[in-house]
Amino acid sequence: MRQTDAKLIWITGIAATAIAAILNALLVVIGVNLLGLNRDRALPPLDGPSAVVMFTVVFLLLATLVFWVIARRSPAPVRTFRTVTVIGLLVSFLPDLWLLTQPGAGPGEVILLMLTHVVAAAVIYGAFARRFA
Repeated sequence: MRQTDAKLIWITGIAATAIAAILNALLVVIGVNLLGLNRDRALPPLDGPSAVVMFTVVFLLLATLVFWVIARRSPAPVRTFRTVTVIGLLVSFLPDLWLLTQPGAGPGEVILLMLTHVVAAAVIYGAFARRFA
């Protein structure tokens, strides 16, 4: 992999991270209002957009690192990253599903959290697939 490719990977990943963070912040604000959640009792990630933005940024920067590593080693990095993204998305649902066993967490809240994972995965995969396919 050339140095310019690595730079392009990081530029693409950071841009996708910013887009996903904005979309997830909007999703949480709209979703919490549509569900009519009591903010005093909401799950911590849903008591405002800042927690969702933080998790989105951290995990999508990690996903960018993963794509960079895959691009260095794989002859088909986009295809390999798609597999990693799908597996990562499915694994990311496990903590959300566990929340259903906790008091105060309803199905609407859990689905909203899961949607933030779907948005993040779709944005980061889409960005790399468009740029490097």
